Amino acid sequence: LEYYSPETQAWKQAHMQGRHAILRVLLEAGDGLVTLERTVGEDGEPDYAVHLDRTKLASVGKPAIGTFLQKIQVYKATADVKAASSLYDCYTGLSGDEQAFWLTMRDVVISRKKPRQIFVQSHTAVQDGEVVLHDYEASMTGMIGSWVARFPQDGCAEELLRLATTDKHHWTY
Repeated sequence: LEYYSPETQAWKQAHMQGRHAILRVLLEAGDGLVTLERTVGEDGEPDYAVHLDRTKLASVGKPAIGTFLQKIQVYKATADVKAASSLYDCYTGLSGDEQAFWLTMRDVVISRKKPRQIFVQSHTAVQDGEVVLHDYEASMTGMIGSWVARFPQDGCAEELLRLATTDKHHWTY
């Protein structure tokens, strides 16, 4: 829901729209396969919990997704753009009776958004005949430190300049 824009009533990323369609199909399947529960977080702020009953994936989830995909495939194979669009809009649109529910959930999702994690890869070096693991903190400083250690200054800038000059003719406009 983070990638849905209420102002334009459009999704900003197609794969997020697809994920929402899958969620809606699984919710529609019923039988307790997927449920959404409004809760209060440990911090006292509103939150939501998504419950998935894994024991029902094969018996409820698989047929629901299969039926949905079959409908899409039939519409695609018969070039029925109107029916395909209508079906997909039904599962991805946040309008109508459920609009308030989804937009409230979107507000909670956005208020709980955490900064993107930074994964900084450790690397090894041989010092005095021993292999030593170098870890770096998960921050921009750690990432820069990792790159500096992995690619020392000795000749790196000159090599990059040489490669850029060699490839320059590929990038002429």
